[in-house]
Amino acid sequence: MEKKKESEERRDYLKTVGALVAGLAVGGAAAWLGKPAERVEVPGPTVPGPTVTKTAPGPTVTVTAPPTPKKIKLAGMGVGPRDDLAWVQVAWEGMQKAKEQYGAEIAFSEMVSPPEYEKVFRDYAALGYDVIAGFGFMFAEPAWAVADEYPEITFVYTCTPDYPPVDNVVAPIYQEQEGGAVVGVAMGLMTKTNKVGVVIGDVGPCCNSFAHGIAHGLKLVNPDATLLVVYAGAWADPAKGKDLAMGMIEAGADVLTHYADGTGLGVITAAKEKGIYWVGCFRDQSELAPDSCLGSYVTDHWEFMKQIMEAYLRGQLKKPWIFRADFNSGISRWAPGPAIPNDVQEKVEKFIYGMITNKPVPRDESKYVE
Repeated sequence: MEKKKESEERRDYLKTVGALVAGLAVGGAAAWLGKPAERVEVPGPTVPGPTVTKTAPGPTVTVTAPPTPKKIKLAGMGVGPRDDLAWVQVAWEGMQKAKEQYGAEIAFSEMVSPPEYEKVFRDYAALGYDVIAGFGFMFAEPAWAVADEYPEITFVYTCTPDYPPVDNVVAPIYQEQEGGAVVGVAMGLMTKTNKVGVVIGDVGPCCNSFAHGIAHGLKLVNPDATLLVVYAGAWADPAKGKDLAMGMIEAGADVLTHYADGTGLGVITAAKEKGIYWVGCFRDQSELAPDSCLGSYVTDHWEFMKQIMEAYLRGQLKKPWIFRADFNSGISRWAPGPAIPNDVQEKVEKFIYGMITNKPVPRDESKYVE
């Protein structure tokens, strides 16, 4: 990606978002595309060092050299900016924790477009990174295309349950139908018009299952409610998200949510301007409009990244490794917002408990059709 093009895209993006997040400290990441973060020297796990035998008068004395800490080079990429207050920022924050807690050398590429997916994987592989993560379902096939050429490197992607054709991959599969169902329960209990809406970033297994999950939870608590669903075809376009949300509000929706990364910020803006309830996604977004936020569906990338880091550093990372990222594992969770009434929150918590223990939410990856 050319630096000039990247700067223009980033400036336009941040200009649009600025009105929503004025006064918030959201500009903490100044690094540009692919620039490695500063290394932090911290102790890693112990690895037996070389043994040196010294001969002296009397008994032979064996001295073991200090162990050499094992380092890991970790690279990541996302489709939006690293300070988008949503999915990509969660990924970036997880990368920073890997550096702080495990001494990882990190690099991150933001605003990566579809033609660049495979190239970014390949570039990081050529630079000798040990683990390379693409945060999103769209990175699965590009990772497969490169992984076979670098069997010693671990490639990570998320959200698509398709079994990989290569071995050296790790894929946490977010169970978005669970998050969607929890959101649907909250929306169904709070709507007065019996119309709620969601803006989805694009068609994909995770996106579709989130929409079906909302419909599932909604109908459980409010059979008369209708779900409006719009696919934006964009992940970093707040202006488009706002326009689509305004359309749903005009159609009668009085509670909104999103599964659209940066585009979803426009949904929150519309809800705030019109004074209606909304639900955040990917991280706790309540700070953006606390008076009308019912809660947020949180996808904590650090929780699965930590598992990968620890297994790698112990030399116990088995591949391929495909696992569920769900409410039971703690990788997904519900963060109640300031605007949710206590009785509604209690019902949401009760639903989550039942979902985890004995009432799983069915997963439907087909495109949602109203």
